[in-house]
Amino acid sequence: MPTVDETGNKIAPYSGVQGIHVLKVAAERKHDAIAKVLQVLTNDSVGIAMAKASGCAPAKQSCYDDPVISGDDMVMAMYDTAQDAVPMPNVPENGRYVDGYGKSACGCKHERKKMSAAAHRPPSSRQRALSSRCSDAERPHYEE
Repeated sequence: MPTVDETGNKIAPYSGVQGIHVLKVAAERKHDAIAKVLQVLTNDSVGIAMAKASGCAPAKQSCYDDPVISGDDMVMAMYDTAQDAVPMPNVPENGRYVDGYGKSACGCKHERKKMSAAAHRPPSSRQRALSSRCSDAERPHYEE
């Protein structure tokens, strides 16, 4: 991360995380069941499987021992950035702003595959109709 000239400190980006919320009433009534679910979810194998499926950096340090996780450039970039990050304040009202970014940041690995596949498909009738409203300079050019 770059440093701030005036302080000499690295820039500290906010770090947003995804988590599990347990309602107080559920914790009181179903304590044992919730404890079992949380134990499973915090298992290394689950963290590794979730990271592989989502392309997101796992929260648990021991998951980085897996060669697929430590060999993923995108995951390791997130990991490196997180070393200097500041936890993002958890304000429920701000979720609508943060949620879209989080989905795009974590989904970019899988979205690359979808975008690549879409780029090689012929245009849909909707795309052709939209492009017919553009001037030649603005019109997207599709590979047939």
